[in-house]
Amino acid sequence: MVVLLDIVMPGMSGIDVLKEIKAFDPAIHVIMLTGIRDRKVVRQAMELGAHDYLTKPFDLAYMDKIVENLFTSGTK
Repeated sequence: MVVLLDIVMPGMSGIDVLKEIKAFDPAIHVIMLTGIRDRKVVRQAMELGAHDYLTKPFDLAYMDKIVENLFTSGTK
């Protein structure tokens, strides 16, 4: 399973959602898609288990490669 997750959302931050997802099931792959380019936020997301962190605007072909690699590398 792959979740595409923004950082800035109403009600709950993407970082908090990431924590909840990883607490629920650490095997869920989370790709952060956001306009925030703060290195501290990137580091925090990656340390919390985000698979990747893409900033908007992002390259759809690159995102497609990331998702494809998740499923072809045997990581589920």
